[in-house]
Amino acid sequence: MSEEHQSEPARLRVRLEGWRFLGHSYSFVHQWQALELSRRSNCLVGMRDLPALPAVTKWNGPPWKRLHNIFDASDEARLAEFSDIAAPDAVVRMAFPISFRGEPAARTFVFAPGDTGWCPRILIEENEELREAHARSEVVLLTPSKWSAWGLLRAGADPRRVAVVPHGVAPEIFCPAPDEIRQQLRQQLNWKDRFIFLNVSALTFNKGIDILLRSFARIAERFPNVVLALKGNDEIYPSADVLQHIMQTTLTEREKRAIAGRLLRCAISGGGLQLAGARSDRVRTARHLHRRGTDRRFPAGRLGI
Repeated sequence: MSEEHQSEPARLRVRLEGWRFLGHSYSFVHQWQALELSRRSNCLVGMRDLPALPAVTKWNGPPWKRLHNIFDASDEARLAEFSDIAAPDAVVRMAFPISFRGEPAARTFVFAPGDTGWCPRILIEENEELREAHARSEVVLLTPSKWSAWGLLRAGADPRRVAVVPHGVAPEIFCPAPDEIRQQLRQQLNWKDRFIFLNVSALTFNKGIDILLRSFARIAERFPNVVLALKGNDEIYPSADVLQHIMQTTLTEREKRAIAGRLLRCAISGGGLQLAGARSDRVRTARHLHRRGTDRRFPAGRLGI
């Protein structure tokens, strides 16, 4: 058979299972994986939407809201167009609770965190211990760091089926703003002549916010121009309520006085980066950040932090 009549090599059929258009880190990573893999000529990508985590306690917040306008319009349209794919060669799953369900005739990869030095059973479907769930399946666990992998191994994961796959970075997005734009943003946010500490974790109890606030209080007593910006996630968590609870139950009166008026709670949304005082409803919004090397701007929420 002549070369021009030879069929093209079969493409790897990959199904990505997870959350689309939610303000959760898992959703951002899941969607970036879809966009990146779909650019590769040897992959045929499908997406299967999994249900969002239900509100189990008051700290989980209200039902999770759909979050749009985070990606460029073209990327968002592509994400909306992905459909499920039959007979995949590989399944990559990223959601809570962690499910060890395998796919017939396909290798199954499941994202799992061990960043607390453990993977508790509350994170696993049916509250099963990780050791037992992993042993009865053929699933390969994916985790983004050696530290996280160590936590999975401590919890009993089979080391032969744990792979460290760091999260990728888009350098044209995750980069310092040019000086001119940076100064404009600092002026806009009233950050001129202030030293800003920025924390980008979710405001949940497992992120060490109590330790951060106590440490910041010690700095604030010495330096009058410091401000702590705390990134919340109001689309899925009651960030303000959690922050107030931590402040009231873990800080001394002296620490509360030291940080008074120096906290800003940040919320990421499709409209931009919103900043509100931790004790105030007054909101200031930086609608856009600059993209390096172009005159184009994009929503601050595109950062996915």
